[in-house]
Amino acid sequence: MPTAAGGFAPGQLSLQGGSRCSRSSMMACSSGLQAPARLELGSLLTTRPAPSMDEVLEALVAEIPHWRANPRLATAVLSALAKQRRPEISLKVLELMAASRVEVNVFHCNSVISACEKAGQWQVALSILGNMPARTVDPNVISYSACMSACEKGLQWQLALGLLSTMPSMRVIPNEFSYSAAISACEKGGQWQAALVILCEMPSMRVTPNDISYNAAISACEKGGQWQMALGLLSAMPEMAVVADAISYNSAISACEKGGQWPLALCLLDRMPQMQVLPDEISYSACMSACEKGFQWQLALSLLADMPQRRVFPNEVSFSAAISACEKGGRWQMALSLLDSMPRMAVMPNEFSFSAAISAC
Repeated sequence: MPTAAGGFAPGQLSLQGGSRCSRSSMMACSSGLQAPARLELGSLLTTRPAPSMDEVLEALVAEIPHWRANPRLATAVLSALAKQRRPEISLKVLELMAASRVEVNVFHCNSVISACEKAGQWQVALSILGNMPARTVDPNVISYSACMSACEKGLQWQLALGLLSTMPSMRVIPNEFSYSAAISACEKGGQWQAALVILCEMPSMRVTPNDISYNAAISACEKGGQWQMALGLLSAMPEMAVVADAISYNSAISACEKGGQWPLALCLLDRMPQMQVLPDEISYSACMSACEKGFQWQLALSLLADMPQRRVFPNEVSFSAAISACEKGGRWQMALSLLDSMPRMAVMPNEFSFSAAISAC
């Protein structure tokens, strides 16, 4: 998701004299001067992990008048607050700007929406989007996409689809990020059919799906138990000039695991290096879970042994899957041996590891 920036790179804000501000003093730069108040505000936002609302507002009192001449300073402050996931302070700053007759633009609003999205405040994000016309600010594609991402995190897939359908009437053209956010919202909501409809709609709207779009759709199919659909999407990616990554393969492997298709899961794992995709611990763990469901405990143990040779380090999920496979195969001695070996591999057993080992006995 693109961030709502104000048109300049952090730490590269030009001064009238031709010099540049460093990142730590970025907020202190305006008209070639560095006022103490700006230095204080910059220090709060760049060196303090979580400044309080009172601290920020106190530092803003002397700073806000300078924003009238240079709105990018406000964008930088709001962007910093978005990165810190501080929507409550961001919203207060926006209100203070309006009260101080500082012009609010789309970059300012997008930064506040981004803060809400990162903090999971979908209701506030929608409120800001809805109030933008009252501020004489036209929402853009970033405004809508960030709001849809907020709805995704809040498991509000219907609202995300509503926003997507509203965009053309507001003369905002959805892009690949907008569609991907909507597909991800459907994935989180368990709506694999809706996710596929949106993905298929993209080319007709002259929007090319990207890896995020496909990965979200594959994951939606995985969660919906549609392993055939997941494999179909994975195979279609090269035709659309989209490169599959580890997330694509891991989601497809998980779909095969849930569908009881352990041979297909192993085939996908074998294909990954051929496609210049490195398997990770998620890839192996999902394959071992597939072997467990298929009562293939020997294969699960073989995968576990293969991981270090591939420079992939087993985690608690990997060991738990292997222990469960031994439990399904009636190999309680092997299950206990695996449990005992976990600390030596710098992996601490969890409740699933212990539960699987106990069940094996």
